[in-house]
Order: sequence, then structure tokens, then C-alpha cells
Amino acid sequence: MGYPATVDTGQIAPLALYDGEIADNGVVVVTANQIVFVGQTLRANATLHALRCQFNPGGSGHYDLGIYDSSGITPFAGGPGVLLAHTSANASVATSTAVQTPTLQGGDLLLAPGNYWLALWADNALDKFIRHTAAGVGMGVVLAGTVVAGPLPANASSVSGLATIGGSKPILIGLWTGGWS
Repeated sequence: MGYPATVDTGQIAPLALYDGEIADNGVVVVTANQIVFVGQTLRANATLHALRCQFNPGGSGHYDLGIYDSSGITPFAGGPGVLLAHTSANASVATSTAVQTPTLQGGDLLLAPGNYWLALWADNALDKFIRHTAAGVGMGVVLAGTVVAGPLPANASSVSGLATIGGSKPILIGLWTGGWS
């Protein structure tokens, strides 16, 4: 997928796709087969290479990280829509504190400026993800819902009970080719 000819390619790509707040101030435990979506805005062309999250001790399941476009209408227009890329449902969750940075299945993904949703799925209720609380600066929209089983679905419309949540968000970061490593 190339960039549209109307996009200004002279902008400087950001170091990573995140909402500006990556302070670790607690943990969040997800329910089994829950998907959490974190809204992100990309302001320049970039090539997504990998996704990052961090686990606290105690997990024993599987996870998948992915990125969705903003073509969804549930629970509002601009919500998560089509899965653009994901890492894998086969990566084992760390049982000790660990930063996970899996690469995308199928290789790097070219992204144009726009709104996107980073997503996290886990298959059990024991995994604890490093989070940022709503009390901090820069917390964007966070949505959650459930699926019957993983990995991340091809379209967010198949996620049951998708709704906004408050209080905390897992820290999810998209890493660019040539950006943070």
C-alpha cells in the first residue's frame, strides 16, 4: 500500500505511535478474551514495524497486538473498523515483568496521516498489563469489548459490548522503521 499522491511527504515522521503518555503508574487486569482499543492520531506518513506493550508478573496466557483503521461506527463514528495488521495470537505472555515488542505478521505497514486504533487481546484473566491512569495527562479514548476467542478479529464490528471505558489504559506503542527500537 503506497501513500496517496495528495499526501505531503515532506513532514517528519514521529518517533512512535502513542498518545504522548507512557508513564507506568499501575497495572490493569483484563478479562478473558477482552480486547482493549486505544485511539491514536498519526500526523505524518510512517512505516509501522512492531507494536509494544509491557506485562507485570503473573500472566500465563496468550496475547495479540494490532492496529485498526477508524472506519467503525460502533460505539461512535470513527471507532475501530478494519484490522490493518497484527502480531500473532501465538506469542506467550511473559510470566515476569517484561516489555514485549513483536513485529507485524506479513511485514511492515505503510500508514498515511489519520486516526488509528491500537488493540490488545488476551485469552485469560491473569495477565496484568502496565497501564496509565486517567488522572494523567493526555489520556485519549479507550474502548473495550469481548470476543469468543482470539486472535484479534478482522473487523471490530464482531467485538461484543464495545464501549468506552475509563480509569486506565494499557500502554500500547507502535514502533516505526527508523524510529524508537
